[in-house]
Amino acid sequence: MILYYIFFIGQILFSAAALYACLLVFRKSKERIFGVLSLWFTSHLLTTLLSMIWDYCFGWNPVHIQNISTVFENTLLVYFCQLLISKEWKIWKVLYFLSFFVFGIELYLSEVQQVAFSLTALTYYLTVCSLLIWIMYKEKIAQDILKYIHILFFFHMSVVIYIANLDIIISNRELFGNIYPFVWLIYITFNILSIRFFRSYLKKGLVIDN
Repeated sequence: MILYYIFFIGQILFSAAALYACLLVFRKSKERIFGVLSLWFTSHLLTTLLSMIWDYCFGWNPVHIQNISTVFENTLLVYFCQLLISKEWKIWKVLYFLSFFVFGIELYLSEVQQVAFSLTALTYYLTVCSLLIWIMYKEKIAQDILKYIHILFFFHMSVVIYIANLDIIISNRELFGNIYPFVWLIYITFNILSIRFFRSYLKKGLVIDN
């Protein structure tokens, strides 16, 4: 149990560092994509912090905090991708609404049965992965930004694999204990790579245009 909270504290510290690095880039560049990413990192930080407080201090289940943040983060990253995609798609409103719709269904079903809300998270991560793949292979964007798109894709795709097997993992306490450190390592690695990217981007003059 102590190790579990050490993991949480580590997530909070690395999330805070990544948020700070992103805010520095946004403050100097004033580019909307970094403003959106700053909000996204803020959501990650607050979700981890509040989840620990809910669980450790009050013994409450933080599932609703985590799922509300999932819907919020879906909106942010869909908008992030929209800023980088040149095509005027008619399905943007559908992509924004989709996670709200799935969350609403799972919230309704939770009244009659216990729901893990994994579909809400899976919808978000698959939607974002699809948009990131489009950006990587169909859009002409600055190479510096493209590097970070790959980092975002690596993180989101890793979470998709985890969530897709969540029912199996959660049902086996020993398996969860063995896998969670790897999930934590992926999360920390993503934050470290993000910090390195933002620091490097600051040094290169903040040029976004192709």
